[in-house]
Amino acid sequence: MTEPLDPKDVRRKVLTEDGVVCEGPCLLVTIVATMASTQRWVKIRDGINTSGELIMELQGSAKASVTYDPHTPDYMAQGIYIELENSVTSVVVRYKKLQQSG
Repeated sequence: MTEPLDPKDVRRKVLTEDGVVCEGPCLLVTIVATMASTQRWVKIRDGINTSGELIMELQGSAKASVTYDPHTPDYMAQGIYIELENSVTSVVVRYKKLQQSG
């Protein structure tokens, strides 16, 4: 049985453009995306660039926030990379970096 997620271990990163949130294994805890205008999307990839596996796409409407808050954090084997469509104001990602074995 695994230990519950300790809030002290959870990190937060704010993005206003495409970028790497975490390199290497990590847990995706929550994402909050704020849209500026019209229907927009945010892509979440398991990796450190646009070639990473597409895990999900969040879509939202003008001047609204979209939240992804899974009951159990998602395991991301390679890292977390976020792509933002134009007019996405910001994305807040909460995650936990995992220790790499070896």
